[in-house]
Amino acid sequence: MASGFAALLLTSRTPAAEVNEPGFEVVSIRPVPPNAPVILRSADFTPILPGGRFSDARTNLFSLITIAYDVNNPSRHLLGLPKWAREKAFAVSAQPADGFPNLPPEENERAVKAMLRRMLAKHFQLKIHKESRVGPIYRLEVAGRGLKIPEVKPAHPSVKPGRVNMAVGDQSGRIIGRQVTMEGLATALSLFLDAPVRDETGVKGYYDLDASWKNPDPVDAVSSGGLGAEGLAMLISNLRSQFGLRLTRAKGPADYWVVQHVALPIQN
Repeated sequence: MASGFAALLLTSRTPAAEVNEPGFEVVSIRPVPPNAPVILRSADFTPILPGGRFSDARTNLFSLITIAYDVNNPSRHLLGLPKWAREKAFAVSAQPADGFPNLPPEENERAVKAMLRRMLAKHFQLKIHKESRVGPIYRLEVAGRGLKIPEVKPAHPSVKPGRVNMAVGDQSGRIIGRQVTMEGLATALSLFLDAPVRDETGVKGYYDLDASWKNPDPVDAVSSGGLGAEGLAMLISNLRSQFGLRLTRAKGPADYWVVQHVALPIQN
């Protein structure tokens, strides 16, 4: 096990209820050559399609597991994968049997992810479990004087939260997003920090974010790229001054997905 964690607790495995749920009826998994042309995608691309379908012309096992199990910050929280899980690309197309219901987007997404988990178990022989480990985390909370960003009303009550786009480093920072949630902001922050960020704001609404800053003394910045101590200090300061949010270090539980077994699929 990785060092630096105070405790380890096995919390869950693939839900037994999924055994009786429908799976994809038609599945195609084909290897993509390393020299295949690069695929350009829009920012809102998703391989999950209406009608219970899944289609991605170039993906890998790492990405498939991340989608199927909703793994936050998979680079740190998805453990035990072999090297090929990131390096080998596949074209994956899957669809359910005729008669699959026309579900609302959120229900369709949940159904596709459940079928995707069954597909991974069958075709990649994936065995995986979820662990809660106590270790370093960051807490995202509302600062003492309250939020400095107004809540926005989504066009539709069940709107899917927007994406938080971030670029932060020791020289400058930018955070932007429309109709985003505090949970989404915490997830985005986790990608840049050395520990997961837990949303403890208690805020459930939607917000538009737009903040930027620059290092007032860039000559003395630690590095021209990446987030070091100086960049972290600026991030913490601007979260408070521009959004009214407090980011602090702490210890607490975080979820990790641990792969026990996986194998290359047989080409079909």
